[in-house]
Amino acid sequence: EAAGGVSILSDGRKARAETAVYDYATGTVELQGFASVAEGDNRLSGERIRFRMKGDRKMVCEPNALLEISGVYGAAAEELPARAIDTEIHADRVVYDEGRRSVKLDGNVRLRDPRMAMNCGEAHIFLKDDNKIDWIETLSEVIIQSEDRKALAARATYHVDEGKFTLEGSPKVMQGPNVITGDRIIFWHEARRMVCEPNARALLFLDEETKAKFLKDLND
Repeated sequence: EAAGGVSILSDGRKARAETAVYDYATGTVELQGFASVAEGDNRLSGERIRFRMKGDRKMVCEPNALLEISGVYGAAAEELPARAIDTEIHADRVVYDEGRRSVKLDGNVRLRDPRMAMNCGEAHIFLKDDNKIDWIETLSEVIIQSEDRKALAARATYHVDEGKFTLEGSPKVMQGPNVITGDRIIFWHEARRMVCEPNARALLFLDEETKAKFLKDLND
């Protein structure tokens, strides 16, 4: 047991907390009080963190967990230059599984990066070999805010490099007074392009200039 500004360095991980208990037989560490574990550019922090020094190297953080992931992401689908993106994710509980390159988040999940904000009940993050985000699966009352768009769905996936969202489960996308619904909606953040199918429905409120152009194009 250790107390008072505890610092641990182990196999690429840097951990800090007010108190720590290390079970040598199982290789398990429990941190409490302003606990944090940094691995490369990623950092997990919360009130309590449990992790294993060896084996599966799984980390469990609860309550009030915060996961910070830094990296450079491209936008290959839109042929835009790659750039640095910092992602912050809050949740009641985070399970970070380094061996499987995945993160499970439960309860009041709130994800923020410069491109969008996402809230949901639970989420699963899949990481690349360098521990940066590859794609995200979200479930339970998903809400996405991206610039002037707001999207609602029962579940959604987000492929980070492409900036691509796929919404299912009574999805709805709102942009100003306009609303689009269907069985599945896919949209690309950077390209501002959207595909909705099947059973697509659109409710559009056009200003006079746009309406006139729309009618002219329709007649042509």
